[in-house]
Amino acid sequence: MGLKEYLKARQNGIDLMATSGTIGLHMVSGPIVGFVLALCIEYFVQSGTPWIKLGGLFIGIIAGFINVYEDSKRLLKKMQAEDDKKFGSRP
Repeated sequence: MGLKEYLKARQNGIDLMATSGTIGLHMVSGPIVGFVLALCIEYFVQSGTPWIKLGGLFIGIIAGFINVYEDSKRLLKKMQAEDDKKFGSRP
């Protein structure tokens, strides 16, 4: 294996690790963003009940799970393409 092939293989591995790293960030950032937006809405509405904040938190959790699902599909598709390229397509 030459240097060029080695560096290309390393780059592909780093790309896959970066994609998998964003999965954890989406799981955390979704609920945080949902809760902060709900806090802003609560500030302007001034209802004094926690329901807006809880609703924003749950919407953020759902958005985080959707992002994780889409990123996982994208990661599996990349890994399958790498396997097909390395080992040939499977029946």
